[in-house]
Amino acid sequence: MPLPRVRPYDVTSLDDSTVAISTWEKNVIHVVDINSGTITECIRGNFCGGITRRGNTLVCCLRSNEIKTVDLRTNTVSPLISNVAIHPETYVTTSANKLFVTHRSNNTVTCYNMNGDNEWQYFDPSKVTSPLGVTVDRYNNVYVSCFGHNSVVLISPDGKQARTILDARDGLFDPYCVNFQNQTNLLGTSYTGDAFLYNIS
Repeated sequence: MPLPRVRPYDVTSLDDSTVAISTWEKNVIHVVDINSGTITECIRGNFCGGITRRGNTLVCCLRSNEIKTVDLRTNTVSPLISNVAIHPETYVTTSANKLFVTHRSNNTVTCYNMNGDNEWQYFDPSKVTSPLGVTVDRYNNVYVSCFGHNSVVLISPDGKQARTILDARDGLFDPYCVNFQNQTNLLGTSYTGDAFLYNIS
């Protein structure tokens, strides 16, 4: 589905036929019909980086070091968290009442509650270096792709423990985005354009 004028950054599914795409250069969220490949809507608001859906709400990073929400029923943009360090390669995901944000140059993964309060921040460059994509399972275990170590690291729900579950010995190189599926499969992409699927049950 070519979108040469858009230059997509991150994507999240809205339903079986529609996705929302953020862009770093255009500062808008594009809603795209994947059957026709056409842009059906543009939501403006200085959006730039990681994006995810939580029910009827989009959560997206802003160039102004904020995270905001978009009500998909009205396209109303509302503040969620201010003073968040947003890197050009910052990703975000949600689970239950939690929000997880990566910061590549700071080597951090931060957990917020949906009121915007910082619950924990994981920092250990020996385990997590250049974190990019982030996803969670139903137990709130956090999976982070670490570009700097060619690995995927699992962080405990309280942010106190971490362990590498995939690395170059498993054929993993330059991992970027990750998504946990069906409670057993970890789907991801690499910088080279390859995709990977691992069963980690």
